[in-house]
Amino acid sequence: MRCDETASSSPSDASAAWLAAYALGLAYSDNSVQQRLIDLRDASQGCPELLRAAHRRLDVADVADRGICDDALHLLDRALADVGPHLAPTPGG
Repeated sequence: MRCDETASSSPSDASAAWLAAYALGLAYSDNSVQQRLIDLRDASQGCPELLRAAHRRLDVADVADRGICDDALHLLDRALADVGPHLAPTPGG
């Protein structure tokens, strides 16, 4: 999905699910946090809508390791803040 495709529509569930799974994989990675953020931004093509959709998917996901999920959510938050600081999710929302 190109970022301009999300301007008038929501990212597809499949794209959001893929990015959420990718963020979980990055949370397990031994790469530096900076490299993981670069990888996540690249995978999302800098689309804040896609980052938000992936965040929503993980936020309600039933996962075995909540700590890894929380790490992935944090990566998504940071990537979203890097893409557009005014777009980052607010705590609790």
